[in-house]
Amino acid sequence: MDKSAIVCLEKVGVTYQHRLFALKSISLQLNRGEFAVVLGASGAGKSTLLRTINHLTPPTQGRIIVDGLGELSNSHRLRSHRKQTGMIFQQHQLIERCSALDNVMMGRLAYHSFWRSLLPLPQSDQKIALQCLDRVNLIDKALTPVKKLSGGQKQRVGIARALAQHPQLMLADEPIASLDPASSHQILSLLRTICKTDGISTLLSLHQVEFAREYSDRIIGLARGRIVFDGPSSKLERHHLEEIYPVEEIYPGRSLQAVI
Repeated sequence: MDKSAIVCLEKVGVTYQHRLFALKSISLQLNRGEFAVVLGASGAGKSTLLRTINHLTPPTQGRIIVDGLGELSNSHRLRSHRKQTGMIFQQHQLIERCSALDNVMMGRLAYHSFWRSLLPLPQSDQKIALQCLDRVNLIDKALTPVKKLSGGQKQRVGIARALAQHPQLMLADEPIASLDPASSHQILSLLRTICKTDGISTLLSLHQVEFAREYSDRIIGLARGRIVFDGPSSKLERHHLEEIYPVEEIYPGRSLQAVI
């Protein structure tokens, strides 16, 4: 494992029932402090790749190796890996009736035993949660029920919850899919700034090529469960996009420009 790597995937595959391949022999290294984007059409395997890295979707072949832990081959190592891995979801996965602060506090649960987590968490955890809300510019909404927040504000609560874990790795699955362009820029700019400041390695999946080019250090292109491009965002060219987005397979009769 390279010294700069935080996570390595070695020939990782995911096969669902009826021999449906979601990922096919993926070998990939995620580097420290890197802000990387996974691009691909719907069904290319982007979400599966992110979920496989922290075993929300267990791989059916290959292995995942984490710096400081080794191969994720037992439950103890997996718990330690998940503790240091923040996850941001497309649909937020927040408890709408609870306040923003209560939702962010859930990012601290991994630091306590099951029985301790049934009791109110220590004030030190509340302080961390408030600091995280402040970093995403939502300190004034700390006691507001999440159901009263806008989509962009909900996503910022999700970022704050992930930050409360004090992660070394951040995974974000389509974090701007339901947002307008202005909110999308705000979320990506905020996420990149925070992760770069804290040295958090980040991997997020996106559909939008222009956002990937603007915000990422590195782009990983997926098509049909395989990596077809992996390099700096500045090196992504049209012929790479034609591999990432096989237009005739997905949108017969439409141009690449119309799709992306």
